[in-house]
Amino acid sequence: DVTIVAGVGTTQVSFDRIIGELENNLPAVFALYAKLPETEDSSLGPQEFIATLSPEGLVQLRGRLANENMRNLTESYARATFGTSNVYMAARLVSDLPDTWPLRILTGLEALSKLSYGVVTVTPNMVVVSGSAGEQMASTKIASLLAAKLGEAEEFDIKVTYIEKLDSIAALPTPDECEAEIAAIVAISKITFEPGSATINASALGTMDDIAEILRQCGDLKLEVQGHTDSQGREEMNLNLSQARAQSVLNELRARRVLTSTYTAKGYGEINPIADNKEEAGREANRRIEFRLLRPEPAKPEMQTTLETIAGSSDIEAETDGTAKGKSDESN
Repeated sequence: DVTIVAGVGTTQVSFDRIIGELENNLPAVFALYAKLPETEDSSLGPQEFIATLSPEGLVQLRGRLANENMRNLTESYARATFGTSNVYMAARLVSDLPDTWPLRILTGLEALSKLSYGVVTVTPNMVVVSGSAGEQMASTKIASLLAAKLGEAEEFDIKVTYIEKLDSIAALPTPDECEAEIAAIVAISKITFEPGSATINASALGTMDDIAEILRQCGDLKLEVQGHTDSQGREEMNLNLSQARAQSVLNELRARRVLTSTYTAKGYGEINPIADNKEEAGREANRRIEFRLLRPEPAKPEMQTTLETIAGSSDIEAETDGTAKGKSDESN
C-alpha cells in the first residue's frame, strides 16, 4: 500500500492532478491512499474535468472521473480521436459526480476535436471550449454539437478564434500557382523518355514524384498533360508518340495516388515548337511534356442573323416615321 498526505496549502486542483498521475502510472499491485488536509478556507475543490490539445496534437486529460470504467472509456475515446500515442491521462477517481458526467466529458472531447489546439473545461453547470481552429464555422459547429448532445438549456461558453493559416482549404495553392510550380519543376528537371519510346526514363522518376506531391495538394484541377515532339520523322508518327508519352505521364501520376479524374492526356506532335528544329538543342527543347490548365473560353457576344438585323432596322425606321408624323400633325 502507498499512502500520500499532501502538504498544507496544496490546492485541490494540484492534488487531483498529482494523484491522478500516480493512479495511472503505479503498477496494479499497489493500492494508493491519498489525503489532502482540510483547511478552514478549503472545500472539496471544483468538480471539473479539463482536456487540453496542444498545437503539436498532444492531449492531456486531468480532473475527476467517477470510476475505473469511466477512466478507461474516456482514455479509449481520446486515443481513438487524437491518436494512441498522443494522449496522457492524469485524471483521478472520485465519487459523488453528477450522473451526466460521462456524457458531458465525451461531448467535451468531441468538441475539442474540432479545434486545432485549445482547452475544454467541464463542470456540472458549464462546458467551456476555447482555442483556435482552421475552420471558419468551427464555433457554430461546436455550439450545435453541445446543444444536440447536452440539450439547449445547458450553458456553454465558446471562445474559438479562426486562424486562416491553420485552414487546410485556405492554405491550398490556387490552380495558377499549381501550374506555375509544376512548370518550374519541369524547367529544372525535364521529364525525359527512352529514345523513340513512351517509357519514362528512370532519371525522370524523381521529377514525377515532385510533380505528384504538388498535385496532391492542389485539389480538383482541369489539367491537360500535353505531349510534344520535334519534327524528325513522319508527322503522324510524332503525333502518336506524343499522345503515348502524355498518357504515360498520366499513368505515372495515377500510380502515385494522384486523383486524375479531371485530367486529360493529349499529344500535339510537332505542331507547337518552342525552338528551332534545325538544331539539336532546339529539337531537344521541343521534345517535352507540359501541364496546362484547361480554362473556360470567354463568352462570345451573340451575333444577329441578317434577317434579325433587317427586322431590327425596319422597326427603328417605323418608330422614327411615326414620331416625325406626330410632330408634323401637331405643327399643322
